[in-house]
Amino acid sequence: MQVPFSADLHVNDPFSALILAGRDTLNVALQLPKPAEVIAGRDISNLQYEGQNLNVADLTLVSAGRDVIDTVNGGSEGIIQVGGPGRLDVLADATSTLAFRAASQRSAIPRIPICPPQRALI
Repeated sequence: MQVPFSADLHVNDPFSALILAGRDTLNVALQLPKPAEVIAGRDISNLQYEGQNLNVADLTLVSAGRDVIDTVNGGSEGIIQVGGPGRLDVLADATSTLAFRAASQRSAIPRIPICPPQRALI
């Protein structure tokens, strides 16, 4: 069941959502209507992340102590999408096998009416 975003609840929320794994995150799907930090001590594998930055100063961070990889269907299953203004940082200490798409495709999330029409910077 897909629940629609309700970002208006988080417009003035100064805290990012925090998803923290001491070791690996494997085959995780997340939809968050606010900036987030997805951090793994080792690997992030096959992440499906759809998020929403709400303000120009917002940062969504995906960070792995080792690898950010996509191993399903030849690397076509992992998705990291962030809509709205602000920034998206993807950090890997070793390897990243993510394929970054053109800027016009990275905001496929339905736009929330309260958000300005800008896209997050990668």
